[in-house]
Amino acid sequence: MSDTFSVRLPKEQTRLLDKMAKETDRSRNKIIASAVARMIENYEYVSRMVEDSDADIAAGRVVSNEEAMRRTQAVIDRAVAARKKV
Repeated sequence: MSDTFSVRLPKEQTRLLDKMAKETDRSRNKIIASAVARMIENYEYVSRMVEDSDADIAAGRVVSNEEAMRRTQAVIDRAVAARKKV
């Protein structure tokens, strides 16, 4: 089952949507439904990441910015050294 509703778009977006629909042989509705589905998936992913981050902070699983930068630089240095060996 699905719901029906209307969307108001600027003329340029409508023009581009029509162009996309024609070039991909898909209806406006399918394109918009697909875009909304991807946005919802992205929102859910980001929400989970925020929840996981909050849990890490609450559990004390954190490092200082300085430590994070040190670890990052160590990874970069190892990668550079490995490339020089090749």
